[in-house]
Amino acid sequence: MLSGKSSKWALRLLFLSLALLVTRAPRLLAAGANNVASRALASEWKVVAQDVRFPTCARHLDRSRAGEAVALALRLDPDSSRVHLNRGRVAWLEGDCATAREEWGQVAAREPSDETAALLAFCSGVDVASEPKDDLAARLARYAYWAGQRARAEGDDEAAARWYRLSLDLTPSREAAQGLTDLYRREGRTEEAVALWQDLAAALPEEDPDHWWAVGQAAEGAQEWERAALAYWEAAVRAEDPLPFWGREG
Repeated sequence: MLSGKSSKWALRLLFLSLALLVTRAPRLLAAGANNVASRALASEWKVVAQDVRFPTCARHLDRSRAGEAVALALRLDPDSSRVHLNRGRVAWLEGDCATAREEWGQVAAREPSDETAALLAFCSGVDVASEPKDDLAARLARYAYWAGQRARAEGDDEAAARWYRLSLDLTPSREAAQGLTDLYRREGRTEEAVALWQDLAAALPEEDPDHWWAVGQAAEGAQEWERAALAYWEAAVRAEDPLPFWGREG
């Protein structure tokens, strides 16, 4: 038998537990509904994930099977970022491009460390890399380069070129410049390839070996062989691994 004092504490504990349950119940139910939506989207989203082309919004489905679960989750927990990300996916699949960009852009702005939100917003055309203190731009640039490589491997040079260019716009890099240069040279666009390397050289400090690699590539394109060799030598003396630069100089 509980004493009177113990009974009061037990009742208080019970009321507190009930209050916490009532407070958290909507969020728990929303999380459950969002999980149902995520399972439905796992198969529906493949049509987007497997597309190597530069992302363009289109009506992939008349109606997503995840729509009702997402709508319920939003009513129960309208502040959940996870729910809003899925709301954006549903909108994108159904061709509602504006809603998808709004949902993903808002989550990316609210939670800058959320790479999923940043990637979805980025691929839909939302500018999410405006904070110079964050390395988000570099991470997105690496993704864009990877997407360019994937598109190129699938034979879609137009999509690959757009991905490489986007990667360079985010963060100048030798890898993306090389990918784009290869496409330019295949089409005989030598002057554009030279200009690309000149732009990269201007964007990188002289302390960076890739600055001198870019100078060398621009000189090669202009058939200035001695200048190119000197540039690769400059790159080699600054690089942790000078072998690629020595090899190019030779």
